[in-house]
Amino acid sequence: MRPHEILVGMILKKTATLALPRMHECRCHANAKDADGWLPLHHAAAAGHAPLAQLLLAAHSDVDDVAHDGDTALHKAALGGHEGVVQLLVRARCQVGG
Repeated sequence: MRPHEILVGMILKKTATLALPRMHECRCHANAKDADGWLPLHHAAAAGHAPLAQLLLAAHSDVDDVAHDGDTALHKAALGGHEGVVQLLVRARCQVGG
């Protein structure tokens, strides 16, 4: 399992905050994509994990990256009804509309 896949697994289990201080140790990269073209930011947004999304943005995750399904992290957060993550992504100047 690649390091970013471990981080994504932890996001899905809502335990990712525990792993973040060790992101650099495990060579996790904020812009590493999974097989579906999702960044860890897509997963954090879909799970509604605002603290992790904030840390990934601080690690220069690409806020406007488009996954294979055509969705950005903003789409994932909005589809999940995660208003706090939506607001965070908008404040990070993601592309809205268009």
